[in-house]
Amino acid sequence: MNWNQNILVLSIGTIWIALAGCDRASLERTFSADPKASQWNAATPVSVALPAGFPEAVRYPNAVLKQVSPLPKPPSASTASTPQGYQTQWTTVNNPAEILKFYRARLQAAPWQVFQEGTGDGVTVLSAQLQTQQVSISVPLSSSSSSAAQPSPVPAEVEFSITYEGIATANNGLKGANQGAESGLFSDLSQVPQSLQPYIKDVAQLDVLKNPNGEANQAISRAVFAQWLVELNNRIYGDRPARQIRPVATAAKPAFSDVPASHPAFSYIQGLAESGYLPSALSGDTTQTRFRPNAPLTRETLLLWKVPIDRQRILPAASSERVKQLWGFKDANRITPAALSAVAADHQNGELSNIRRVLGSTLLFQPQKPVTYAEAVAAFWFIGTEGDSLSVQDLLRSEQQQNAAVEPSPLPSPDAQK
Repeated sequence: MNWNQNILVLSIGTIWIALAGCDRASLERTFSADPKASQWNAATPVSVALPAGFPEAVRYPNAVLKQVSPLPKPPSASTASTPQGYQTQWTTVNNPAEILKFYRARLQAAPWQVFQEGTGDGVTVLSAQLQTQQVSISVPLSSSSSSAAQPSPVPAEVEFSITYEGIATANNGLKGANQGAESGLFSDLSQVPQSLQPYIKDVAQLDVLKNPNGEANQAISRAVFAQWLVELNNRIYGDRPARQIRPVATAAKPAFSDVPASHPAFSYIQGLAESGYLPSALSGDTTQTRFRPNAPLTRETLLLWKVPIDRQRILPAASSERVKQLWGFKDANRITPAALSAVAADHQNGELSNIRRVLGSTLLFQPQKPVTYAEAVAAFWFIGTEGDSLSVQDLLRSEQQQNAAVEPSPLPSPDAQK
């Protein structure tokens, strides 16, 4: 063995002795490939930009945007009526349980509405609506032990998606006189009872209400009804300040714990509460601490809120037997005590009563049945009592007469002046 061979054997032996003192994990780290080797010659990644209109309120604080894809529009959708929607892909080192906790708290709080949660295809989907936007967050399912497991030195990334799209604007609001009279305010007017359609067309011409759904037979929420009640009352009695309900923009303490000042309908709900038309702690009912703005409005609640405004006074107490005697309702004993006085007092309006206008002839009141948008519009068509009231039709006729009276007379033609 020559000199060079001796040096090579000695070097290999020295390396082997050094490696023998290392554990298996150290050896693997020493000889494993660099996990970033694929990026050595790669170009610097281009950051993905959020499209315009993305709701910042649903942006996860510890997530990185990876991809943005436009949602396909239905073939029949028009550009004007169906805004472009997008699906966004995100990654985060937080586990799915933490992501879901964040979004449950965010989407169930005001001003978000219509919160839903479901599971399927290996994901949990949270959905909610905010004014003219709808969002859905899809988070992968995880085992119950994942959040409690000991975190690893390098946390695994979790990928989730946020889909958002605008609500079609073609039927987004109650239209003005011309378009409202043609559409009847709602996309499904043909499915509305014929007896309700004239009320809907009259109210459309006032161009006051804003309908977030556009479906006449869908249940109206308590918050939307409260807002409509104030808006229609104040529009009908626009020249009678004493009959108007004052919205309240700010309050030292909101009347209801689930309607903070940030809620879109706060000023209307707070105004009704401070005027005493809504049962609340302000009116001495300490059990009414929550308003439940997104819950469907029931028939008995419609009467409970509107009849005091019709009559402009505190209503006398009534029993279920009295209501049964007046109306003949077979289910009068199912009406809550708080609403009995309103149901009884509504009978005094005869053919102009809310019950007859909205429900027609019936021996079943069904007090807990949700009120539809169409039925709510019919209730608003007339506010007051016989002899001290105005209907939407009265208001429209009066305004048409006023407009005709102020129209300038046509100038005589040159030939007539000769």
